[in-house]
Amino acid sequence: MRRYAGRKQRALAAHHSQISGGGRLSAVARVLVRLPAPVFGLLLGREWYVEARTR
Repeated sequence: MRRYAGRKQRALAAHHSQISGGGRLSAVARVLVRLPAPVFGLLLGREWYVEARTR
């Protein structure tokens, strides 16, 4: 939810090893944690889940 975007962004920033790495995903993570919280919320503020069905 967008109201939790700032919290979600801080949680991402707390994963120092993933952010400080040299891979492509590390570069993306560095950009994401530097975005203003409202922009971060627009990009990653909604999560979708699918409930698994048992057969």
